Amino acid sequence: MRATLRAPKTRFLFILALLCGPVHSIAASNDLGTSWLKIPSSARAAAMGGAIGAVADDVTALEYNPAGLAGIRDHQITFMHSFWAQDLSVDQLAYGQPLTKEWGGAVAVDYVNFGSVDKVNIVGGLPQSAGSYSPMGLNVSTGVGGKVAGSLLVGGAAKFLFQDIQTTSSATVAVDLGLFYWIPKSGLSFSWVLNNLGGTLD
Repeated sequence: MRATLRAPKTRFLFILALLCGPVHSIAASNDLGTSWLKIPSSARAAAMGGAIGAVADDVTALEYNPAGLAGIRDHQITFMHSFWAQDLSVDQLAYGQPLTKEWGGAVAVDYVNFGSVDKVNIVGGLPQSAGSYSPMGLNVSTGVGGKVAGSLLVGGAAKFLFQDIQTTSSATVAVDLGLFYWIPKSGLSFSWVLNNLGGTLD
């Protein structure tokens, strides 16, 4: 028995592998002040070290690869509350549903509480307590994903970002774009994702 692989298909897979490299996170999430956007909101994604873009196929795909929302086959809702160091906590509520036979959509709200931060004034060279404040971040997002041809899925999401740190608050909008492709009968899938493409937060 001899198996052959045609050159055009090989070339296509090679180009696809180059395009489907690591998930890119740019613009808003490159700012140190918005690093909270990188905190995982899915236990599955956290367990996989964030390498979920090519397998996300439920409501949590809204955050990791919106193209995966095409995999939603029923109404889904998820709520997560996680604790982090120094009283930081993250809450997420997300809902998704099929829109057509090959398209799905979802909405989500992420709330980040950075805990209580002490304020200190220097008076006469000595520190004096000036109370405390609680920084917070908010991410409201919605997206759709669906099949466009064969094994190729596409998706997009729009999000509103807001954060409040002591006396400074700022807001912006951003978008996520994603592709998802699987090779039939091979068990292999690839993804290409642009996260948080948009403005910056102060």
